[in-house]
Amino acid sequence: MKKSLLKYLITSLFLAFLAIVMTWPLVLHLNTHIPGGWGDNIIFVWNNWWVKYALLDLGKHPFHCPYLFAPNGVSLAFHTLTLLTSLLTIPLGYLAEPIASFNMMFLLGFVASGLGMLFLLKTIKISPKSAWIGTLIFCFSPYVMVRSTGHFNLAAVWPLPWAIALILRLRERQDYQSALWLGLVWGLALLNELQYAFFIGLFALVVFGRDLLINLGKRDLSSDRGTMFKNWPKSILLFTSLGGTFFLVAWPGLLPVLNQIRAGASQPANLAAQNAYSLDILSLFAPDRLHPVWGRFFANARTKIGIWGVENIGYLGIVNMFLLGIGFWLHRKSKLDRKFLNWTALALVWLVLAWGPFLTIGGQSSFTIFGQTLKLPLPFIILRALPFSSLFRTPNRLIVLTYLCLAVANSLVVEALLTHFPDQGRKVKALVPLLGIVILFDFFTAPFPLSDARLPSFYQEKQAFENIQTILDIPVGWRSGSLMVGNLQTAMQHYQTAHQKKLIGGYISRVPAEMMHYYTHRPGMAGFMEPWRFAPWEANQLNASPQQAAQTLADLGIDGIVVHADLLGQETARYVEEFLTRMGWKKILEKDNKSLYTKQTN
Repeated sequence: MKKSLLKYLITSLFLAFLAIVMTWPLVLHLNTHIPGGWGDNIIFVWNNWWVKYALLDLGKHPFHCPYLFAPNGVSLAFHTLTLLTSLLTIPLGYLAEPIASFNMMFLLGFVASGLGMLFLLKTIKISPKSAWIGTLIFCFSPYVMVRSTGHFNLAAVWPLPWAIALILRLRERQDYQSALWLGLVWGLALLNELQYAFFIGLFALVVFGRDLLINLGKRDLSSDRGTMFKNWPKSILLFTSLGGTFFLVAWPGLLPVLNQIRAGASQPANLAAQNAYSLDILSLFAPDRLHPVWGRFFANARTKIGIWGVENIGYLGIVNMFLLGIGFWLHRKSKLDRKFLNWTALALVWLVLAWGPFLTIGGQSSFTIFGQTLKLPLPFIILRALPFSSLFRTPNRLIVLTYLCLAVANSLVVEALLTHFPDQGRKVKALVPLLGIVILFDFFTAPFPLSDARLPSFYQEKQAFENIQTILDIPVGWRSGSLMVGNLQTAMQHYQTAHQKKLIGGYISRVPAEMMHYYTHRPGMAGFMEPWRFAPWEANQLNASPQQAAQTLADLGIDGIVVHADLLGQETARYVEEFLTRMGWKKILEKDNKSLYTKQTN
């Protein structure tokens, strides 16, 4: 027992060390900076604050937030709230500063992913030495590292290997312990990232669906060890146990989602939207921009051929392709069994689905053939027939399952090399560390981009904010994952963690457009959204007098205004402040190129 714990401790420390190396110099700035360029990344720090504040201070369910999109509030059912991570950060918050807690959870995610991959590969009966190759391929894949610059809900891939290992264990053992553990991990996956729960469901559908087809096609299954549905009553009980555990764990996140779907607020994606977030075939061969040696070159090359966003990119890696080639050669020599082909085929299935509804090459999804403009439909269109699949807007993200399956397939290749060529001596012994070094270099991302997440001293003046309930930031904006109205700076949502007042604006992953436009038609609001367009500020330009704009603020319950001169520029800020003065507002704080105004009382 002690040896086993020591082994896991050493393994965890080594994985943590690799995570520190790949994200260097983050470890030197744990208290002040977070991974990625300023943007989506800071919202996840807000997530941690909001979950703790909602539960411990307000005593409310964190999936409804009255502190954004005030005065009505907004549902966080489809927001990337990462509830599980935020809950785990709460006890860490008593030991470390919020930014340090956030970074520690981020780094621990690599450890959890690595342990999960080692568990999966052990389940498939791959030796620990060979398993390290698959672990490196998956844990530090370009998918994970690119998402670590802002999409931390997606960078936390740890539920996938654990759940898939348990799916295979359940199929093999057909025991209640495996069913209960799978239900637990699947439920936790939903609490952290809805899409990964969907991916786990897809994988289970493939594995158990195959067994169901075998069962329907054969009468005697006694020879098919590891095939479900040999005993129908037991299979039903196993799946009931699995489903019950899943719902017991997942209900805090699942019920808000189901309520939003029932209310018609789920915003299903159409084919055009899904195609825009699909994998471009050419990107499979182009390393990401984060690589310190050739990243910039390939980033420029991708831009020139029309591959723009992170959701169109999916570099597979040199070692992956090399080992796959070796694997096919070994299979032809009868030194590698069908498990390799099965996992490679699965990797191809997820890759094709990641291409989305229509084939995209070099940014183009329409092709002219014999004078006719055509789009080439792909199997993802069939996937849309599944329940909830229309909520899945980004087919590209299915490539995470491609990386996982390739990691398994290539671990099998390394295992075959170590098994069938023992006479090579030192060459074979050096194979694993050599491949590991090449994999890490191919996926290398240091120096990792960081953002300074320290709060301006302006927001440390808590006494100035004490009697304010609702704040309007100028400029103000509203944003979802696919739409922005006005000018929202994600930093303003981060600043809420300091002043803890309601905001008119906000950034939520999924928000109906009508919620944003609730504000825009109101007199004077256009000037607060884009002040620079109306300088010098006059009533005829704003289509609102100071009295009408004042009424808008009163209707929305605004009793505090922060003017961000650092964003507006000094001249525009002066016009805004003069207009606020004419409306009867008084400046009570000025610091760090920001000013706080409150309504004067008679």
